[in-house]
Amino acid sequence: MIRKILVPLDQSELAERAIVQAVELAKSAGATIRLLNVWTPMPSGASEFVPMPVAGTDDRVRVERLRYLDRMADWIRDGTGLPVETAMATGFVAECITEDANAATVDVIVMSTHGRTGWSRMWIGSVADAVVRHSDRPVFLVRPVSVDGRVPGATRARTVLVPLDGTPASEQVLESLADVIDPTAHLLLLHVVSPAATPLHVSSIGVPLTVPDEAATVELVRTRRVYLEAVAARLREEWPRATIATRVEVAEVPARVIIAAAADCDLVALATHGRGPSRLLLGSVTDKVLRGTPARLLVRRMQEVEEIPSWERMPAEGWVDALTE
Repeated sequence: MIRKILVPLDQSELAERAIVQAVELAKSAGATIRLLNVWTPMPSGASEFVPMPVAGTDDRVRVERLRYLDRMADWIRDGTGLPVETAMATGFVAECITEDANAATVDVIVMSTHGRTGWSRMWIGSVADAVVRHSDRPVFLVRPVSVDGRVPGATRARTVLVPLDGTPASEQVLESLADVIDPTAHLLLLHVVSPAATPLHVSSIGVPLTVPDEAATVELVRTRRVYLEAVAARLREEWPRATIATRVEVAEVPARVIIAAAADCDLVALATHGRGPSRLLLGSVTDKVLRGTPARLLVRRMQEVEEIPSWERMPAEGWVDALTE
């Protein structure tokens, strides 16, 4: 249940477009919106992209930013009647956002990107990447301008893509979906497997030579399909009005399959382990999805959990039931 939504603002029009999505979520859940502005002072000669906080604050800048937050809060209250909080912090942007989300016990962070074509690494691009990797809260990433140059709407998601890899971490992103999707939404659970291969021998330079193993690939597809159907069955009980579909694809390059499927969706839900500079659930695949799809994204970092694939954890009777349904 969403009770409080955090919206980081940098006083730009593009960042403010996340407010529209936050308002839509808040109206559905009766939640409070919290607006946050982070000021990172830069000493003379500091790089624009590597700002360094300095001791003390400029009172004039602080007053100006507080007034800006008050104007935005009044605009939301007058237009929607929703409760709105404001806050200001000084320091590194991503760190301040994460700390404020924890201190204020927000349930979701709604952020916009500055990328007009793909997901930019500018202010909110790199910041969003850092927030996703370090925050325990789900992050709703809003693309402020669609691929055709129009400002997208902020309706609750009706077509949702959820790439799963069979681990508990990837499945936990489903917990964050209920409050952001339409009750009658269409969900597609997608799993991409690489073609199986049988090793022949090791070449003279130490590279193993393989041949395609069609029988093993068919078995992989079968087990993954059963796994997805088991997840779908659980979701159908939780969301009886939603339509849940499953798809298993075989591909050498999973990113192409996922990006192609995302083109028909208005929300993509992804999980992240939060490791490394950009170590999302699907690694480089996820990075390409973040940059290559016009859809909104719901990204959630998971706590450390047992990473045994679900098809290895399912009891034998569970397999029989799933296969005969």
